[in-house]
Amino acid sequence: MIGTLIKFCVCLNLGLQSVVAQPAETSARELYLRAAAAIASADPQMAIEPLEQLIAECKNSALAAIAVVHLAECYVQNKRYAEAAKVLEEWSADIQSDSAALAIDPNLIPHHARVWLNAAQGLQPDALAIDSLLALDRRLETAGMDDALAATHDAQRRELAKRYVATQQISAAKAVLERAFESPAEAEEELLVLQLLQLQHDKQLEAAELKLLELADHQPLTKRTAEARLVLATSALSDSKVDQATTIIKPLLAKFEAAQAVHLKFIDFNFEYRFRLIAAELAIATGDKARGVALLPPATGFPELDASQQIAWRFA
Repeated sequence: MIGTLIKFCVCLNLGLQSVVAQPAETSARELYLRAAAAIASADPQMAIEPLEQLIAECKNSALAAIAVVHLAECYVQNKRYAEAAKVLEEWSADIQSDSAALAIDPNLIPHHARVWLNAAQGLQPDALAIDSLLALDRRLETAGMDDALAATHDAQRRELAKRYVATQQISAAKAVLERAFESPAEAEEELLVLQLLQLQHDKQLEAAELKLLELADHQPLTKRTAEARLVLATSALSDSKVDQATTIIKPLLAKFEAAQAVHLKFIDFNFEYRFRLIAAELAIATGDKARGVALLPPATGFPELDASQQIAWRFA
């Protein structure tokens, strides 16, 4: 966010040379620069007032639509998600059609969509988030779809499906996912994973395990299903359910050992690191300290610590 504003301020004079003599544009420029200075100083709260004033008093300025997106970012950083989503929705048509603003900031439309999604992801209750996500979906459907917008649209659909699952609207979630994925099998996998993670979120661990078995019966072990197993195993371990966590993670352990045997990366570095920590803690919890030490990620500065201390340090 800071980089976007600073870059914009560098070209601001060039973008407004033809209109800077007009009082309204001068006022808009001054307000925008005040906000930019606050954000550059890592104080988004102080940027809110000048951005709100700019939008209220200089609606016809070339800077107004751009200010809306930055104002929404400031709202999001201050956890004012509803206000962010509201102002972005209210200005969505103007942002999409404001040629003067787009001439200054060609990335304004994908930026607007991305910030709107961030705001919607923070909204509660789920019904409010669903309304906002549907409005964003309608706006994205009418926008010219480049790679950045396509990625946001994909993430928007996943979030919408997640909220539908949270409110037990499974058919609606399935319909959204079928639009998001080319393969029906991928849509089915994502739906099962979302249902599993919702059960885990609701602390219904036994029901989540049954959903995991259903997932294992229908789908191969993919990165997405592996992530679901890791989340569920972590939840079980945090509740001191070591046996359940061990059962959940067992298929991952077999895949990991097979990958290690032929010197292959296990899914990706970040996943392998987190997996090693959980698997090591489970091994130690079941009395196999030697295996736990072997499973730990490579030491990163504290070789004198024993395995259990390393785990405690890494989770701290």
